[in-house]
Amino acid sequence: MKLKPWIGHRVREIFVHLTWFFQPKSDLTVAIFPSGDKSQGSSNLRAIEIGKALTKLGWRVSVVPMQLEYSQRLRILQLQKPKVIFLQKARHSLNRPGLYQNIPIVFDIDDADYLDPLQFDGIVDCLSASKAVIAGSSIVANWCKAFNSSVDVVWTGTPVAIAANEAIPSAKRAPIVAWACSMSLGYPVEAEFVVNTLVLLAERINFEFWLYGVDSEPQADLLFGRLREKGIALRYFNFMPYQNFINSLGAVSVGLNPLLPEQSAYSQGKSFGKVLAYLVANVAIVASDAVDHRGFFEHKKNGMLADRSEEWVESIYELLVNSDLRQSLVENAYNDYCTKLTTEVAAKKVSTILSAVISNYDPKKHQS
Repeated sequence: MKLKPWIGHRVREIFVHLTWFFQPKSDLTVAIFPSGDKSQGSSNLRAIEIGKALTKLGWRVSVVPMQLEYSQRLRILQLQKPKVIFLQKARHSLNRPGLYQNIPIVFDIDDADYLDPLQFDGIVDCLSASKAVIAGSSIVANWCKAFNSSVDVVWTGTPVAIAANEAIPSAKRAPIVAWACSMSLGYPVEAEFVVNTLVLLAERINFEFWLYGVDSEPQADLLFGRLREKGIALRYFNFMPYQNFINSLGAVSVGLNPLLPEQSAYSQGKSFGKVLAYLVANVAIVASDAVDHRGFFEHKKNGMLADRSEEWVESIYELLVNSDLRQSLVENAYNDYCTKLTTEVAAKKVSTILSAVISNYDPKKHQS
């Protein structure tokens, strides 16, 4: 290994030890292994932010950076002796239960990664060897139950503090429709659905469309260029820091969350990760009547649920022309978000699961 990365890894390890040292002692101790860094949505929201929230619930927590080597991970475990390990996804090659003996494992999976043949075996290994599994949605949970009987659903949450505090009130926003997906060009089926829907919508009302997650404008033009041909103003946004992302959404009237599980397999694993930004930025949401959406959204109360393209067009149109309805929806949605979809809410559920694993774990039985 080159000198600079070697030094960087050691500095990160030292920081982990210092963070642990300055936390109050507790009988509840956990080491969290994210599959990625803070820039990756699920790693940040389901591991790093959960770790911060757990400390406020009385846990002593080590969030182990994904860059650390296996020997560093073992050293952290040997020195800190956590009572449970939280593995966030199997995408990291070191997130495997077999590498960490005599410590119970809780495995977290929020996407349908098992559809990827390259990840399947690693995921099954994590599911089979873990004491408990946390899934991001009911569809993922049902799939996991074939390999582990202890599976709970915890929807992805986000900290309240990142909300756009100076966002324009929804009722006063311009007719801007957005699809705020981190990798919109990676979902061609959903992209085609969005384009077809917006073409129909443009026959009824003028609006501007903002597309996020664009890393290649030429590729975006191939998928969305037809909108310009129909006279729709089109604006692209590349990946940006999350707070900047939230702030930019503060001008958007309607946010789209199309999930088509029957046509696009990876939609089966989605829950609320894509709508969290809309919620905190007070963007009125139109979402597919699919996956776990009906567990949170109530049509025309805190969002709009739609199935067929005609229903999508009607829902978006109604929100654009009825500013009072739009304002009412975002206020109700934000209140429901605070009670159901914050990091603090998710962390309480994770805390209960981790505590149960610690209480039920018998080291002697495990070693025999």
